[in-house]
Amino acid sequence: MNKVMVMVMSLTMAIAVCSALASEIKAEGVDSGAVALTLLVKAHEARRPSGIPEDISGIAMSNDGSFWAVCDSRGELCRLVVDIDLDSGEIKKCSLGEIRHVSGGNDMEGLAYDPLRDSLWICDEKGPRIFEYSFRERSVGEDVSLPENLKKCIQNRSLEALEISPDGLMLLTCNEKAIPGDTIPGVANAAPVRISKFTRKNASESWKFISQRYYLPEPPSGNMRDSKKRNGVASVCVASNGRIFVLERECDKTDGLRFRMRIFEVVYPIEDGSKPYDLMPVLEKRLVYDEDTGTSMYEGMCLGPVLKDGSQTFVVVSDGDKKASESIMTIVLPKSGIVKPPRP
Repeated sequence: MNKVMVMVMSLTMAIAVCSALASEIKAEGVDSGAVALTLLVKAHEARRPSGIPEDISGIAMSNDGSFWAVCDSRGELCRLVVDIDLDSGEIKKCSLGEIRHVSGGNDMEGLAYDPLRDSLWICDEKGPRIFEYSFRERSVGEDVSLPENLKKCIQNRSLEALEISPDGLMLLTCNEKAIPGDTIPGVANAAPVRISKFTRKNASESWKFISQRYYLPEPPSGNMRDSKKRNGVASVCVASNGRIFVLERECDKTDGLRFRMRIFEVVYPIEDGSKPYDLMPVLEKRLVYDEDTGTSMYEGMCLGPVLKDGSQTFVVVSDGDKKASESIMTIVLPKSGIVKPPRP
């Protein structure tokens, strides 16, 4: 599909999503403020060179500018050297720096860089669990204490996304598929997932569970009951200004193997309330990027470097398992808020 057409479709869908959400929020008596559209712009896409593990699921950028990724089938971390042009956001070079084995890692799907402890936190679908990996000691440290409901996640569809805010004080995780029994009252065939929030006051504190909000992924191609299609949350990212972005990954096996990625901006309320287990919806969900990615199964996303004009980049990686392509992409959040057309 033509890139410009994809952008136009994304903008049209985003307006529809914003309008619907604004109506729902108004009906609930919540003041959402002005709804401003922001469209992410694709900067560059490339195939990862040979030698880099194919089964990459999550990615995070450390304070030295290098990228760490988890392999979801071999219990390994790999350091990627990704050279990004700070004028255009284009990927000039991508190579493998090193590989480290993670003791006890089974089906690692997401990871987040901890700026206060200079370490990584990893979510594993087996368990499920979230645990720390120390760069310096090259070993696994403490686990995050999870609420009981997250322990009921469906096997191989559990904790897929993990993120730590740039200030190091908030951790978010999300399950890929709805926990059995999770429904939305009055909404038929809805399968919500849980965005779970943990906080701490400083680097020496353990993460404390604070609250959950339900998030409803898009039905795959409009049909939630199609057995050849599925969709779920693959990654969560928090920008430096606190804005939260959720990556949804859709798989379609109707005619061969095709994938689609959608990125939504989500508003998680500042006030969490006194009942963290009362599952309320996120305040807002709006589409900011939508693309048919062919055989590239994008499921890892993190903040990349800030460009010279102040625009924020995101780095997105695909899981190249089986017949999927091993790809890497940069997407830009323009500082000006003005959508620039992609280069031919």
